[in-house]
Formats: sequence, C-alpha cells, structure tokens
Amino acid sequence: MANQLFDLSGQVALITGSSRGIGRAIAEEMAAAGAKVVISSRKQEACDEVRDQIRARGGEAMSFACNIGRKEEVEGLIKATKRHG
Repeated sequence: MANQLFDLSGQVALITGSSRGIGRAIAEEMAAAGAKVVISSRKQEACDEVRDQIRARGGEAMSFACNIGRKEEVEGLIKATKRHG
C-alpha cells in the first residue's frame, strides 16, 4: 500500500476517533502511505472493522478502544501503541 504523495513506511500513526468520518479517512490514507496505524475510538467493534479493512488492503493496523476523556484509558492506548511500533 504505497501512497505516491508521501512515504510513512516505518512510522506508527495513532489516530483517535478513527472508526468513522474524517478520522477513518486519515487512518486509511496514512496506512496507504505505509504507516502502521492504531485505530482508536470508544467502541472496539467499530475499531476492529476499520482495522480489518486496512489489513485487507495490505496495510498494517491494530485497534484499541479508548475514551480519551479517561486518563487510564489513554495511558493504555499509549502503551499499546508503543508495543505496536
């Protein structure tokens, strides 16, 4: 999945609110540019759907549900992202 505009190979991108709308579009484009993406929103099932679609297109993605208004959930998201990288 190489994007011709820029290359994010070897980079990890954490996109909150990425299960739909603009966040999802950003995640899909970053994956197309070669980034390992972390899909995050409040509902795990919605995150998993986006993750699966990115993987089906040859991208690398993981999903992690997180309410960014809860510090302990954000800390877990950051730890999971670091493991993904």
